[in-house]
Amino acid sequence: MDLIVFTDLDGSLLNEADYSYEEARPALAQLETTGALLVIATSKTRAEVEALRAELGNDAPFIVENGGGLFVPAHRTDITGGEEVPGADLRVVTVGRPYAELRAFLTEAAGRWPLRGFGDMDDAEVAERCGLPLPAAALARRREFSEPFVCDDPEAIAALTETARAAGLDVTRGGRFHHLIGAGQSKGRALETLLAALPDSPEGRRTVALGDSENDRSMLAAADVAVVIPRPDGRRLDLAHPGRIDAPAPGARGWGLAVTGLLAQGQG
Repeated sequence: MDLIVFTDLDGSLLNEADYSYEEARPALAQLETTGALLVIATSKTRAEVEALRAELGNDAPFIVENGGGLFVPAHRTDITGGEEVPGADLRVVTVGRPYAELRAFLTEAAGRWPLRGFGDMDDAEVAERCGLPLPAAALARRREFSEPFVCDDPEAIAALTETARAAGLDVTRGGRFHHLIGAGQSKGRALETLLAALPDSPEGRRTVALGDSENDRSMLAAADVAVVIPRPDGRRLDLAHPGRIDAPAPGARGWGLAVTGLLAQGQG
C-alpha cells in the first residue's frame, strides 16, 4: 500500500523555538526507506519550503501558505494539472487568492482594528517576531497566497473574521500568527486536490497527516491517520477523528516518535 505523509512544519516537523528537525532525522530516514511520499503542508512560503526541501533532499509535491498553492515538480508527469511557474521547475495549482487582494483588504482593516501584517513589517521585525535570521525572514515575506498578521484584541479578531468572510476571505490561526486567506482555502483542500491528481494505485493508499495548530485541522481531518502534536505548553488541538494519534512530545521529537511508532505498528 502506498503511504503518503502530509506534514506541517512549525511546531511539528520543525521545533517551534529553533526550527530544528534534528530529532526527526531517524524517522525521516525510515520514511525514505519505505518509499513514502513526504508532502510538506505549511503556512510558510514557497521560497522557504524550497530551501528546506533542498536540505532534506525532498522531491515531492508541496503545499504552501495554508493551502493557497500546491506545487508539483515539473518532471512529475504522473501528477496531473497545474500551470507552469515562470523561472521555476514547477507547476502550481492555485487554490487561494492573490496576495495583492489580501494586502488591500488588510490595509483597509488596519484603519479599523489594531493589527499588523507581514507587508507592514520589514525583514528585521519579521526576524524578531519569528526568531529567524534576516535571510530567512526575507524568504518568509515573499508571500503569494496569504498574509500573516498580529492582533492582540480577541474582539477585533472576531469582527475582522466576520468582515473577511463577507468579502470572500477567511482568517485562520497558526502557531505564532493569524493568517488572512481566501475563502475555502485550506491545507485539507490542497491535500484532496493532490490525491485527486495522483494516478490510481493498484495496492491502494494510506494517508497520514501530522500537525499541531488550528490551521492543520482540515488536513488532519482529511487523512486516514491524524497525528496531533502537542504545543510546547502541552495544549492539543481538539479534534475528533477515528484515526487520531497523540504524539508524545512537541516538535521534531514528538513528530519522530509518532512516525517511527506508526511504521513499527505497520500503519505506515
